[in-house]
Amino acid sequence: MGLVSLVMIPAAQGAGSARVSVSLAAPASAAYGSTIKLTGRVTRYHTTTGVRSASVVLQRSVHAKNHYGNLASTRTSSAGSFAFSVKQVAAYDYRIYFPGNSTYARAYSPVRYPVTNRAQTIDSIATTNADLGELTVTGHATPAPANGAIVALQQYLPSYRVWATIASGKTSAGKVAIKVNRPGSVAAYRLMIGSVSTYGPGISPAKSFAHYVWRNAFAGGIDHAAYSVEARLQSIGILEDQPGQNSVHSYVAGSSGTWAEVGPKITGCREARQFTRNFAATGLVPPRVGLLTSNSTGEIKTLPSDTTEVSSSIDLTGSSFLNHITYLQDNTASSSANILIRMQLRCAN
Repeated sequence: MGLVSLVMIPAAQGAGSARVSVSLAAPASAAYGSTIKLTGRVTRYHTTTGVRSASVVLQRSVHAKNHYGNLASTRTSSAGSFAFSVKQVAAYDYRIYFPGNSTYARAYSPVRYPVTNRAQTIDSIATTNADLGELTVTGHATPAPANGAIVALQQYLPSYRVWATIASGKTSAGKVAIKVNRPGSVAAYRLMIGSVSTYGPGISPAKSFAHYVWRNAFAGGIDHAAYSVEARLQSIGILEDQPGQNSVHSYVAGSSGTWAEVGPKITGCREARQFTRNFAATGLVPPRVGLLTSNSTGEIKTLPSDTTEVSSSIDLTGSSFLNHITYLQDNTASSSANILIRMQLRCAN
């Protein structure tokens, strides 16, 4: 398509014959809607001496069409320098025209083609299913590409110093939503759309996000096991028949209020939850279980006499440790409890 002339080209003043050189510098590319600067100098031919107060015209053509129209004009500084600011909206070629004057002959600069990249943004990042580790990232591209354009979700890998594509999605009306299951982490993410039609690739600014995901607390073993003075901790350890070392088996006995502790690592975690079952209890009163942190004690729950699973949770914000409590309420020496404990942490590591 052609261009409508926006400024008049100054007429050459006289029949100057001295030659000049006109330079033009432009960025290789910039995002759609951004403003770029085109700069250059008018100098005497084969010298670095600037031509001051020279009138120069910025001309523009649709890329590769070689049909230029005038866009703006200015005069050079005392050093022969000039600058123009233009907005990136489409594929255009630019050049500078010096119409000449009574001393110097007319001249053109080299042509520059700053590619207009599609503008890609991240609109939101969220953990949409903490059990599965589902991470959902939404964004949009401007101008909107045709439906079905591929957008890549990338995560920065500090160990390798590279951006790795972890998932992709297709656009609809310029928007995209990408879901991917990832382990807990604090990481930087970005969206990238490739070159489509006359627009170059678009890469969103990176965004850091803490992805909190549930994981097994006992997968790495138990930090420590302890008991109160009154308690007798008969056994506590990893169940061999539990995949991923997800559970521990605790047998406790005592003649008064007693409890046992298990302390998994909680650095980088926001919440804990446990699931307990009473496998064998003797005595008059069923045992009770709960969670304890350095900041608070969670709700203490009584286990039913059957093997029904009981759940509880506690906030870990600002806590330095986490313990499981087994509390025997019966005051007889024969009281005991055989409990299966599953514990999970919601962490970003």
